Amino acid sequence: MTTYNPFDWYWLADDARLFSSSKQALVASDDPDYVAWSDAGNAATGWPRDDAGNQTDAALQAVLEPYELFVNLTFYNHYKRWRTEQSGVTVSVGSSTFPIKTDDRSQAKINGLQLAVTANNLNNSTTPFYAADGAIYTIDGPQASSLHDQLQMFINDCFGACKVVDDGITGGTITTRAQVDAQYATIPTTHPAAGAR
Repeated sequence: MTTYNPFDWYWLADDARLFSSSKQALVASDDPDYVAWSDAGNAATGWPRDDAGNQTDAALQAVLEPYELFVNLTFYNHYKRWRTEQSGVTVSVGSSTFPIKTDDRSQAKINGLQLAVTANNLNNSTTPFYAADGAIYTIDGPQASSLHDQLQMFINDCFGACKVVDDGITGGTITTRAQVDAQYATIPTTHPAAGAR
């Protein structure tokens, strides 16, 4: 018997669904790799249950998520959207072009800056903005608003790609991770000033 390895393990549901983490897919009970794994003295773990007691894909995904493993293509798509959204983008503000972070914390700070500009009519004020490359840019109210708008354009593109992929999975036209990745590769990583596209 081998030590538990989440990257090479099996989960078995009451209805005989058998999931392989190494293949990140359902496999048959006579799958050669599973048979060899079982013959080595291993036993599949019971498929996890949700709060209602059902053995769902989402319940298994909760177990796999820390290891960046995915029960199906839909879960991979949503993970890919989140990772893309967090990956950063380059913006054009005034005469400057620079990269910004787009992780959740950075999004909150940029949204907060936009709220301050709008609520307090700070169009004539300036603030230092620290870009992702470590450089500091002095931006005024309208430029802060433009930066915010470009961030939102990027986030919207990520969600738009997610919907296209979800629709493709449902319609049967997207069946591989490579196709999912290709859709996200179309998202611009440099955004023009607001209103320029």
